[in-house]
Amino acid sequence: KQWYQRRVHGLERNPNKGGPLYDIPDWSYADGRPGIPSMNQVSKLVEQKMYAVQIKEALDLIKFSQETIKSKADEEDNARKTFAEKKLKPKGNRSFSDLL
Repeated sequence: KQWYQRRVHGLERNPNKGGPLYDIPDWSYADGRPGIPSMNQVSKLVEQKMYAVQIKEALDLIKFSQETIKSKADEEDNARKTFAEKKLKPKGNRSFSDLL
């Protein structure tokens, strides 16, 4: 049940996979430059980059679908307008019942 409590608070299931000690670099040079990242940090960066690419692809798909829906709606509106313009129009102002 400990993993449930961690999930409720927005933390990772494994306590050794996240947190400030896991995210900061292991060491840095004396002049302040960051040190060489560890293999775990590199793999986490690669994983985050893959997630970013997947998110970008999903957003592009959503934008494409929204644009497609909008263009289809515009085409239908234009088709309705052209049909209404091409319909036969009444020539006179008298109705059929007036003729009888």
